[in-house]
Amino acid sequence: MLAPPEFTALLDELRRLTEAEGRDPRALTISYKAPLYDEGVSAGGVRRPFGGTRDQVVDDIATYARLGVSELIFDFRSEEPKESLERMERFAELIKSADV
Repeated sequence: MLAPPEFTALLDELRRLTEAEGRDPRALTISYKAPLYDEGVSAGGVRRPFGGTRDQVVDDIATYARLGVSELIFDFRSEEPKESLERMERFAELIKSADV
C-alpha cells in the first residue's frame, strides 16, 4: 500500500521519465490497485488508506483522484470466495450513497 506521499513521489518520477523520453505524461492513464482491509487500522495503529469509515474511504478515493489516478481497482480477495463476496457487499453498502 502506497500512502499519498510515497505515491506522489513515484508519480513524479514516472512523469519525469516519460518527459525524458519525449512523451506527454498527461497522456498516461494512472491505475491504482487498492487493497481493502476489514480493519481500517494497521498493527502500528495507523489508519490504512481505503479502510475506516465511509467518509474516510470517500476521502481516500478523492485524494488519489487528485493525485492523478483515473482508475481504482479494489482488491476484495480473501481466503474463501464467500468472504470475498461478503467484503464486496460490505464495501458496496459502505459507499453506495457516496458522491464519488
